[in-house]
Amino acid sequence: MGGSTKIRRDLTGQIFGRLTVVSRAENRYGRVHWLCICICGIERVVPKDHLLQGATRSYGCLNRDLSRERATKHNQSGTIEYRAWAESKTRCFNPAIKCAKDYSERGITMCHGLRDSFELFLRIVGLKPTKDHSIDRIHNDGHYSCGECVECTTNNWSMNIHWATKAEQSRNRRSNIYLTLGVETMILTDWAKRKGMEPSTLSWRIKRGWSVERALLTPVR
Repeated sequence: MGGSTKIRRDLTGQIFGRLTVVSRAENRYGRVHWLCICICGIERVVPKDHLLQGATRSYGCLNRDLSRERATKHNQSGTIEYRAWAESKTRCFNPAIKCAKDYSERGITMCHGLRDSFELFLRIVGLKPTKDHSIDRIHNDGHYSCGECVECTTNNWSMNIHWATKAEQSRNRRSNIYLTLGVETMILTDWAKRKGMEPSTLSWRIKRGWSVERALLTPVR
């Protein structure tokens, strides 16, 4: 007998939670995907196994609704932590804000786990340590990710969110210039402080084409 023919299950028209399957989509990463539309009106492409296993049941609106209910129930919606969570989502998903060029326009997003659950957010980052702390990404080019949800495990995203002071965040900016002398690497401002010179002086030397060694070891007149 010849080889068996693999029967493909057609999910078109089937409903999974708040999602209705519209049509087959292109395979991604060797996995079958389906185009779905949520009752909130948003379309997305979802892996077949996520649908069949119940891992994806909406475009986030289900968990958002449940999260709002829990936050209200536990009187969290007016807390500093809740506002930090909401503001972080706004930076990722509102293209109209002034800082969109640093977030949504760069492709920075928030994983489904954090976006859909304030409780998960609070469990991961904890309460705000001091008034000088705010939410920041550990790696500036990474997403706001929990490292636990389906999206994070699928994309190998590690936990990338924490509370940080302004001083700590200043060391995480894309504009920082890193200099290496010997085996040690630091940002330009830290080198300037160690060498007893103004950051503007060290920056001028580097921009003029000085080598790192000359720029750091030449005494300031």
